[in-house]
Amino acid sequence: AGYPTPVRKSFKCSKCGESYEDGNQFCDKCDLKETIANFSKWTSGNDQIDEFIQTTQRTEKYDRYLEFIPSKRFTKITPLSINGFGKTYFAYWPDGRRWIQPSSNSLNLVDLEVLSRPKLVYSVKTRIQNSEVTLKSIGRNISETFLNKVKLFREIFKKDNSSRACPFYGFTKNPISGEYFLVTQFSRNGSLRTQLSMGKPTPWSLRISVLHQAALYLNLLHKSPLVHGNLHPGNILIDDLFTYIDDPASLIPSETGTLFGVWQYVAPEILQGSPKSKESDIYAFGIVMWELAMWKMPFAEYAKEYNINIGRKIIDGWRPPIDYIIPKRYSRLMQKCWYTNPEKRPSAKQLVDEVGSWDFTLFTPGGGPKDNDAYEEFKKADEDLKLFRHTPFAGYTNGEIVFTSQLIPYISTEE
Repeated sequence: AGYPTPVRKSFKCSKCGESYEDGNQFCDKCDLKETIANFSKWTSGNDQIDEFIQTTQRTEKYDRYLEFIPSKRFTKITPLSINGFGKTYFAYWPDGRRWIQPSSNSLNLVDLEVLSRPKLVYSVKTRIQNSEVTLKSIGRNISETFLNKVKLFREIFKKDNSSRACPFYGFTKNPISGEYFLVTQFSRNGSLRTQLSMGKPTPWSLRISVLHQAALYLNLLHKSPLVHGNLHPGNILIDDLFTYIDDPASLIPSETGTLFGVWQYVAPEILQGSPKSKESDIYAFGIVMWELAMWKMPFAEYAKEYNINIGRKIIDGWRPPIDYIIPKRYSRLMQKCWYTNPEKRPSAKQLVDEVGSWDFTLFTPGGGPKDNDAYEEFKKADEDLKLFRHTPFAGYTNGEIVFTSQLIPYISTEE
């Protein structure tokens, strides 16, 4: 089963006459000329967006570059959420995302003369039709600052072969409202929040794997000037093979002087008016750790009634309770993420090192000598799960609590 090993032979393109040894059934030079020739046939209505897209089409591979997708190319557009960061929709994209597919068939996507003919495996340019996508509002007026952040974000994760950032396909526009949208991959398995609201708690090995991938994402992001700014289980997307982190909220244009977020994950210094930072991302990561450990919503009993008094309690050190079922080494790291003083919180690199060591240990039964204690501790925690009386994930099952980003009032330090 599977495809044979590709054999690289010489090909001659009947359009340009040039030979190449690529194992592909397409000529990149001709394709690029055709792509550039089509620039005059489309526009997003925004010169800066057009230039951004065209630059990616000139310089990036077929399955990586961006495109402008007219809104009429989407079907069954359905609202997903409306919150402080804008509107989000689900849609089908009949044309589908671009893909370079290995094929042993002689497909005539480009007319080629094969100079030598052993049994070859070609790569062909195609699309995955009826792709499921998410459309995320970015407003009507797109600034150069915003596009520069998007460019930087793509550059960071273009170098990351593990693809921990949610795949981004391009832009679209509502022709009536003039509103622009990012077009990204839709996660069929939903978010971590979806998983938390279903069934019984998963084994610790799976929880640690999700946290490890989230930490790797933050570490990559924090090597740049960017921060996420709105990390919570609703933005941690679960796919069949990968855990994706949704696009950082810091990229989304917002009104100055306003704070949007899910208050349970907002660091105390941010509640007091400090800008979102790498350290505030770490605080949110720590709250996610608690949620995964306890399999319930943090501060669930207060979720519908956030007010300034609750914010003051968080500033004064109020955090979710520590339960005996949480492994001690896990609890220690989690509580470090919660420090009121941002400078005392661990870095994303430290999270990668520690959570990554647990991940390796749990997926390598017995671990190494130095990891044996961790293996036994998480193994015991799995045994404790059998005794743990599980109730449906508090706060989501009855539909009474909606966990979305909202406007949060700043708390003056003078009060």
